[in-house]
Amino acid sequence: MMFKILALQRYYNLSDEQMQYQILDRLSFMRFLGLTLSDRVPDEKSKLILGYEVTDASVHDSQPLKDLLNKKDKDQPMYADSAYTGEEQEKVIGKAGMINRVHEKGYKNRSLTKSQMKFSIKVKCLQIWEEVFFK
Repeated sequence: MMFKILALQRYYNLSDEQMQYQILDRLSFMRFLGLTLSDRVPDEKSKLILGYEVTDASVHDSQPLKDLLNKKDKDQPMYADSAYTGEEQEKVIGKAGMINRVHEKGYKNRSLTKSQMKFSIKVKCLQIWEEVFFK
């Protein structure tokens, strides 16, 4: 649900407070988020709606990873593109207690397994969706 909230916030340029109001006001937002009229709506005080970290453009995506993860991330899946592959990143993700769902890519002499290919297609769909709504 958090990803969907961030997508709506970005698309409609809404603050956390405005986002809460729009979720309460619009049935289309509730339906998109999978909420019913009797459900409790996330607000900025419950910390379900959070700001997000922005890093300097000269810093490689994978470098600030250990600074972005915290105890709340334990047992959550870590979805990311192939910039987050490698032994060091796997250690950081494992140390945080997260489930590694980082997108893998094939190489000339080592192609992906069928399960990796299936997962890769799902990640690609998410990346396309991200490009449409977040760029």
